[in-house]
Formats: sequence, C-alpha cells, structure tokens
Amino acid sequence: LPVTAMIDVAAAPGASGTPPVATLFLNDYLIGAMQLTADGKKERIEARIPQYALAAQNVLRVSFQRQPVSNQCLETPQAFPISVLPTSHVVLDKVTPDENFSGMAARFATDTQVMVPKGYLERPASSLPQVIRIASASGVSPLRAQLSVSDDASVAVTPAKAFLAFELPVKDAAESVRVSNDGHLLINHKKQTLLDLKSLNHLASLQVIEAGGQHGMVYRTLGGQAPVFERPVLLERGNATVLADSGSLTTFDAKDPTGSHMIED
Repeated sequence: LPVTAMIDVAAAPGASGTPPVATLFLNDYLIGAMQLTADGKKERIEARIPQYALAAQNVLRVSFQRQPVSNQCLETPQAFPISVLPTSHVVLDKVTPDENFSGMAARFATDTQVMVPKGYLERPASSLPQVIRIASASGVSPLRAQLSVSDDASVAVTPAKAFLAFELPVKDAAESVRVSNDGHLLINHKKQTLLDLKSLNHLASLQVIEAGGQHGMVYRTLGGQAPVFERPVLLERGNATVLADSGSLTTFDAKDPTGSHMIED
C-alpha cells in the first residue's frame, strides 16, 4: 500500500521576496506542504500517506501559490515557472490491507475472481456496463481477473481467492448491508441497526465482506431495476456504499460508522 509521497518540485524566483508554497493533496485530503526556496533547483516534499486518505482509485494533486505580502497587498500577483519533476514517486510498503475499498483494490491488483449469475450472460446489454463500471471502480485488473459464472443464482458460491460477486449469495459471508427481494435495504453495525429503508429503485449496494477466509466485494441491486451509471464510479473511504445512476450516493464504514478508528491513524 502507498505509505509516503516523495514529490520533487522546482520553482523560479519571483520579482519579490515572497516564497511560493507547495501543497500536497491526496483525494482532497491535505497531507503535506512546504515553503519553497524557489531558486530553480530541485526541492523534495515528503508526506506521510494516512490510510484514511486512501481510496480504491487515488488522485495526488500538487498546488502552488505565491501570496503577495507588500504594503496593503497592492503587489500584483504574477505567474511564475514551476514544475513537478519526473523523479517524484510514491513509496509502497507491505502493510496488511484493511477490509475496505482501498484494501480490496490492493488485493485485486494480484488476482481476482469475478463471479456473475448466468442471467448476466443472457442480457449483456444491461449487465456488461454494470460489471465494467464496478470492476473498474474496485481496482480489478482485466489481465488478472477470472470470470466465474453461476448456473443457479440461488445457490451460495464459495470463492477461492479475492472476489467480486454480482447478485449472488456468498457462503459463510456476514454482510452488514442486506437487500431483500422487494428492495428492502437494511444496514447493520454489529448488533445495531444503522439504517432501514424500503420502496427503493434504481439503486444498488456495494460492500466489502469476508467469506471462508477470502476477502471480496458483493454488488446487489435494490428493487426491480438496477442503476444505469452515467459516469465512472468513484469509491471513497469506507467498506459499503449505496449507488445510483449518478454514482455513489453515500459511502460509509459499517465497522466504524462514527469514524473513531481514524484517530489512531
């Protein structure tokens, strides 16, 4: 997993003595910043990557700003040459992946079992876009994934590796997000009910589960019609999400709904 960002930058000096500031964001979380010398030479910003900032797909952004400090701020802001150098890199470490979306993306990078019901093959026009959107958002590599088709969608499947299951019961899985045949959504935290909704449609749930010693994700439609995703799905911090046509409506951690575990990171 990513543990440290090493960002090499260079900035040209300005007409004034005001030094620029470089700021690092990972998935819009501020993870580091530094006031630059701005002499045209390489400067390195080293920032620790907290696990709560990780998502299934991550975006690292570098922002540069030179704030005027002259009398009454009458100094006219001017553009200045800056560059993020190709020696920038992210340090990886062997860390046990968490049971959340970012942890599953790390597991899917090596090997994945994609499990679908036989009915998906009979209606590829509607099912294939769903599989592509969810697999891409989850970090599944097409080169390292194996497709498994279940002839009977009512029989629980037994995964042999990290898995992504669509509309299938999974043997020995403890699901915090449960969906009945009539679209009744129930979200549990341990023995406590967090959310109980019904009469939903054009929605789906996606959650991280463990079954038979294997970690995976399961996708289920709420109601009679599945969402038709208008754009790529983005999975944020958490282990369960409710999806609509527009993408993720809400993402949460069913094991840590209050976010108290983030304090330890």
